[in-house]
Parts: sequence; structure tokens; C-alpha cells
Amino acid sequence: MGDPQVYNPEQAQRAFETLTDERGALKAEEVRRITAPRNEAAVRGLRAYEVSQQPEVKAVLDLVHAKLSDPKYRANLANYAWAMRYADAQRRKAGEHAKAVMLQQETVSAAMALRSQMLEVIAYNLGHRPSIAELVAVLRSGTGYNDLAEDLEILAQLYLEHAKELALDQRKYDAAHVSEANAMVEAILRHLARDGEEGRWDEELRRSWTLFANAYEEVRRVVQFAFHDNADVLAAFPSLHTRYS
Repeated sequence: MGDPQVYNPEQAQRAFETLTDERGALKAEEVRRITAPRNEAAVRGLRAYEVSQQPEVKAVLDLVHAKLSDPKYRANLANYAWAMRYADAQRRKAGEHAKAVMLQQETVSAAMALRSQMLEVIAYNLGHRPSIAELVAVLRSGTGYNDLAEDLEILAQLYLEHAKELALDQRKYDAAHVSEANAMVEAILRHLARDGEEGRWDEELRRSWTLFANAYEEVRRVVQFAFHDNADVLAAFPSLHTRYS
């Protein structure tokens, strides 16, 4: 399959086109918010797929998967990951041409300040964990309004997942940051007025994420059952949403 880190636009487009009907069949209420860095999640999905195809792993999964879950999730996991990467690339490309609508400066300033505050809280309280430090570095490298909104979504999710631990910090932590971040995300999305090409790809990306996340979580559930005593296999299937803990 090649190096998962290297983006293959042809393979990504083929996967995206293959899943057109499945994406379109999702109901609006089934579409999930993106709560992890997309490229990193896709790369992990591709690596997990490679592990699932190793002969000794595949033999076990072939025996148990049909009894525990729909085998299509494992069979299509790589396609789901590539399709998400394609939608992400196209959305970013469309965004480059969507500069006419600008956010009000006070909205940008407030959102960036909140993002910095939340990053500081996460780094201060959880940054001693290598995976958290890695995530903080990824979030700090984001640019543009799309990244700003998605960073706030991810930070809000981290606040919720680690609320008890963060609450011990009475100097920097503020639980209200979650609702503030959610409000900022909505404001950013409204101002971007995503009703054109960028809007189309934003929706395609969220639908592609939904298919990928659903499949990954189902495969991971089966792997946890079948390989509960095999640390090496389990390590290839970390949770998408708590893997930074």
C-alpha cells in the first residue's frame, strides 16, 4: 500500500469516488463532528489496516469479525481513510479561493486568544505526556480560519475528556472555555458563509470523517475482543478520541 504518510492523490480520489453513495446515504443527524487531527487519524487508520492484513492477524479476524460486526468496515478501512484525505485536500484547495468573506477582526482576535488560552491549559496540565505534547505542537502549527475552528473543536473535546484532571488547575483552567469555544466555532462557520465550493467540501469532509471514524471504531472493537492479550496488535488500534491521553 506504500507509506501511509505520503499522500497519493490518485488513490485518494478513487477511494472518494467509490464511497459516493455511502456518504450520500448518511442522514444529517448521523454526520459527526471532526474531533481529531484529520491527517494523523487517517494515517493511523491506514497503518491499522496494514496490521489487520498481516496473515496471522487476518486469519483471526476472518474467523470472528462476521460474528461481531459487519466485515465491510475492515475491508474498506483503507478506502475510508483515503477518501477523508481527499476531501480534506479538496476543501483546503477550495478554501484558498474563498477569501472574499472575511471574519470581523474582533471575532478573529477573540477566537485566537481563546485558542491560545486553551492550548496553554492543555500544555500546562497534560503536556508531560508525549502524545499530548505532540498534539499541542500539531494544533499550534494550524493556519487559516478553518484550522482555527477545528482547533477549537478539538480543544473543547480535550477539555471534556480530561475535565476532572484539568479542574485541579484553579489558576488557568476555566470550564466555560468549552461553551465559548463552541460559540466561536459557530461564529466562524457563519462568517465563512460556506454555501459554495468550500461549503460542499466541508460537508464532504465531515461525511468522510463519519464513515472513517465509524469503521475504525468498529474494527478496533473487534480487535480488542480478538486480541485482548496481544499488546502489539492492540497498540496499532488506539482510540481516535482519547489516544492523546
